[in-house]
Amino acid sequence: MVDGHRIAERCDAEKFWNAHLRTLGRERLQLTRHSLFRFSDEQRERFSMEDLLELFHHAVPRLVGLQKNGNYVLYYDEGVLMEESLNTGEYWKIIIERPARDVWVITLYKADVMPR
Repeated sequence: MVDGHRIAERCDAEKFWNAHLRTLGRERLQLTRHSLFRFSDEQRERFSMEDLLELFHHAVPRLVGLQKNGNYVLYYDEGVLMEESLNTGEYWKIIIERPARDVWVITLYKADVMPR
């Protein structure tokens, strides 16, 4: 793992959700070219920004951490996005940047482990 990607500090997930995600408007949510690069073609076809907004509005992350590089990493249970619950024990890992008031999704993918 790249050292800058390590979690330097855990954040209170519910406080983070309430402060930054629960009322996030569509105009403040941005994807980068890198955001979906780990998605399969089928996942890209099914994914929408509304899916991500729905997730941010209604689900508190299982874990939120501030990475050494200044980005935040959010972990969600696998079944909360795109109605895709395969009971594999995987998680959605979402890395975001919070410049000023917007939320930039740096990358979004399934991870098989969540930090303890």
